[in-house]
Amino acid sequence: MLLAVIYSMPIIASENDSIKPKIDSTAVFHYLNSVDSIYIPKLFLIDTCLDGVQKYDPLRKWHKYYSSLGNIGLAYDPMLFSPTHSVGFDYGIHSFDEYLFSNGNTKSYKTIIPYTDIFYVMGRNKEHFLNVTHTQNIKRNLSIGLDFRLINSPGFYASQKSDNSSIVFSTNYSSNNKRYNILAKFLHNGVKVQENGGIENDSAFDYNQEANRRIIEVNLNDAMRRIKETEVYVQNSYILSKNPPPVADTNNMQDLLKPKLFNPGNISHTFVFNRKLIIYEDKDPASGFYPVINHDSLLTYDSTAIIKFENRIGWSNFDNYDLQENNFLNAAFGLTMRNIKLSNDSSDHIINQLALSAKAAKSFLKKFIAYLDADYIIGDYNNGDHLLRGQINWLFGNDTVNEKLVVFKLGYYNQEPAFLYQQHYSNNFIWNNDLGKQQVLSSSLNLRIKNFTARINYYNINSFLYFNLSALPEQSDNSINVITASVFKSFILGKFQLDNEVVYQYDGRSDVLRLPDLILNHSVYLNLDLFKRAVSTQTGVDIFYNTAYYANSYMPATAVFYLQNDKKTGNYVYVDFFMNFKIKRAIIFAKYEHINKGLFNSNYYMTPHYPMPDGAFKFGVKWRFYN
Repeated sequence: MLLAVIYSMPIIASENDSIKPKIDSTAVFHYLNSVDSIYIPKLFLIDTCLDGVQKYDPLRKWHKYYSSLGNIGLAYDPMLFSPTHSVGFDYGIHSFDEYLFSNGNTKSYKTIIPYTDIFYVMGRNKEHFLNVTHTQNIKRNLSIGLDFRLINSPGFYASQKSDNSSIVFSTNYSSNNKRYNILAKFLHNGVKVQENGGIENDSAFDYNQEANRRIIEVNLNDAMRRIKETEVYVQNSYILSKNPPPVADTNNMQDLLKPKLFNPGNISHTFVFNRKLIIYEDKDPASGFYPVINHDSLLTYDSTAIIKFENRIGWSNFDNYDLQENNFLNAAFGLTMRNIKLSNDSSDHIINQLALSAKAAKSFLKKFIAYLDADYIIGDYNNGDHLLRGQINWLFGNDTVNEKLVVFKLGYYNQEPAFLYQQHYSNNFIWNNDLGKQQVLSSSLNLRIKNFTARINYYNINSFLYFNLSALPEQSDNSINVITASVFKSFILGKFQLDNEVVYQYDGRSDVLRLPDLILNHSVYLNLDLFKRAVSTQTGVDIFYNTAYYANSYMPATAVFYLQNDKKTGNYVYVDFFMNFKIKRAIIFAKYEHINKGLFNSNYYMTPHYPMPDGAFKFGVKWRFYN
């Protein structure tokens, strides 16, 4: 039971934004699936409470902090340091990932009755946000699911429009004896955003010279970035035991947590096909914004296509929940063959890789579980990449419902630079580097007690990779030490609730890494039940602040963020007023973002030359259907 209890709850940052789960009588469960995970698939109840519903923007969730370009759907840069914890091929553009669906962040559902969730938000300047989820069983052993997201916003400034859409179709099937299972997904992402290069003269904004933001001159008027991604994912698995674990009743949480019968594990085959097309287009490359023009002064059309085939065979017995009582070693082994073709305007690259993975878990002394996993890459690009991670969970206290958990992690990663750091060929930038592998030693200590969480991370990075003052890739000769610490605590004082997160970062005063020292995020609101508890309400404010620092600039031509020493951002308080309402299974919110606009100075940038939006009204409806 110990492992099930631990992994049925989030460790530090919750799966959703809720602080106090309030579950409807009709329960719908979802789980996250990852073929490389050493963990049992995590089962979560669908959260139906009001907390955080107004934080619909993917960049403004709890525990996630990014500097943006001033409009939902555009590129962003992390404000909270967290290096990549993986090895193997990576192209290197991640400034749109939070808007995209992937196999790792899309959900599979367990439900008896059809379930639909529709979330729609409209805002100023015809901003639209739509998220639709639907799942149902076609037959007892066959279910289908759909996730769709649309982000469309013209923005406040010229040439700042975003038009992003993502969709996932999924299905899973189990044989009558439950020994054969198949999970399949079809995924498509589309990003289409205008790139304006920021405003041409900051003083036009700083001194409020133009009330109409759209007539402020921007650096680029005819530039656009597009990303198109299609993926097919199919995982077949077969349980070796003749007595597979019983199927859990999704209306009963206790059944989901019952220990499974011992079995010798399962074998699986996973197939992945992924095609990604990245395009940057500018009809006026001679505008003077770019450092050089390499080929065409009339039209920039840079394209990169990446096609990946992946086949993985594996064995695992991590579907056994009862580590404590049976006291056996859980393990998993995998062998993955990746075939990658990368094509750009100058050449084609064929990359073949073999990835070896091994994972293990062991419980001891009744309240401890230890994990260990390792990956190693052989062949072509990334040859010799490897990682080794260890983790110990300690569930203390006599009552597991109190969620008292300590987690210690230690990891070492030896990574080849992302391909973009090594080679790039376009109308404005050309480089062909021979950079060495980056080594990351990381450790973290996490504590959770009810609605209090604390985390401290330490990173030591050798040969750190970054983009320099000229927006070109470079590698540091010195090691970098980074410490991040965060505390989250929710206070309930009668009808009032205060949700608070404080983040501190220390980067050793590095010249190649820029982070805000302090990030503050707070929600203060009043909870009231009206009309004999037929209507639940929340009224309050969200408050965000970070200390001043030299935030990275953004280069539209390569979609990367790079160092700059000219302008500090931050040291500004953003206040949003919101009202949330819940009537049966319908949730409605109204908010006014940046309600304090004009009360202080006009230094509300997160990325240099990209002002954040002025005050804006938003209205949203979230409705769940069970039928």
